[in-house]
Amino acid sequence: MELKTGLVIAHLVGLALGVGGATLMDLIMIRFLVRGKITKEHADLIHFSSYLVTAGLMMLWVSGLSFLAYYSFYAPDGLANPKVYAKMTIVAVLTLNGMLIHKFVLPLVDKNVGQRLFDGVSTQQKMWMLSAGAVSATSWYVPLALGALREFNFVVPASHILMGYGALLLAAVLGAQIVGMVLTLLDKRQRPVRQPIPVRVRTTRVEPAFRMHNGHDAPRQRFGDFR
Repeated sequence: MELKTGLVIAHLVGLALGVGGATLMDLIMIRFLVRGKITKEHADLIHFSSYLVTAGLMMLWVSGLSFLAYYSFYAPDGLANPKVYAKMTIVAVLTLNGMLIHKFVLPLVDKNVGQRLFDGVSTQQKMWMLSAGAVSATSWYVPLALGALREFNFVVPASHILMGYGALLLAAVLGAQIVGMVLTLLDKRQRPVRQPIPVRVRTTRVEPAFRMHNGHDAPRQRFGDFR
């Protein structure tokens, strides 16, 4: 087997792990966006998906840098392909987004085990979670599409590819923000309205200070009677 063939296989395996793990994670989290409580098994599956994504990213970096080294020694013309640099830029975005998911999103998932996904989560945190998912889904499928579009090789500049990727990324993030606002409104409508607790006032019957045995009021004394 030639060296280039091995690099292609490693690159495809990394892409498959990343796309599969990211898709599985997004589908699980979409399942719990509105209803349903996260169980420990679901949280473990989300973590397993994140490990697949991490393994895919590592294989993409190793195979991508190895491709650059291969082109430098054996096929210098390959370094002139703008698509290579566009894909590496997208992988860098995926790496940064993956770090943010591990630092902010996964701890929130663990915290809400036994609850709904967004219980106790602020609006800002909710937007971050949805945006991270949108960036992950978009950034994994764009390299997959670029690998299939061989007609882009040596033809389309990297800047044009990245502009198209940026437009897709912006649309995905805006869509995630709209979904977040809709979910916030639905959550507010579904919350039960607390009824005010009625206050009972106890009334005490005031009896006369002096009462005769037969039930009549005692006669008032005059000032002259006090001698």
